[in-house]
Amino acid sequence: MFVSDLIHHDIRCWNAPLINEIFLPFEAQQILQLPISFSQLQDEFVWGASQSAIFSVKSSYHFLKARREADGSHSSMQNNNHRVWKKLWKIKSIPRHIHFWRILHEKLLVKNDLFKKGISSDPLCVLCGEHNETISHLLMECH
Repeated sequence: MFVSDLIHHDIRCWNAPLINEIFLPFEAQQILQLPISFSQLQDEFVWGASQSAIFSVKSSYHFLKARREADGSHSSMQNNNHRVWKKLWKIKSIPRHIHFWRILHEKLLVKNDLFKKGISSDPLCVLCGEHNETISHLLMECH
């Protein structure tokens, strides 16, 4: 199913009964609050951080690096890790290293993060059910 399947195109509004049937109540409420564009242009994927407008890990790396430097958050720790990152990006493997990067930078979504964003109704770990599911809990603390 596509987002366009959730819209009454003739009157340019959400198909509320369908959305309420498919999604959880809090999800449906958030979707129904989103404005619908009156433009008839086709959507297209565009990545503004590269000249070709095509996303790549390399372009996102350079984008984030430039943003950090502009924010003044370029630390000595980053300088020390430069050689490690350089070797990591040269590894010829399936994109497992992307998950490694996400874990190191706490960008891998876990139940605690989803709970904070209102996407999940429960922050507890699916394995033990005793503590909030965070990256550190999952990888180091959960029995």
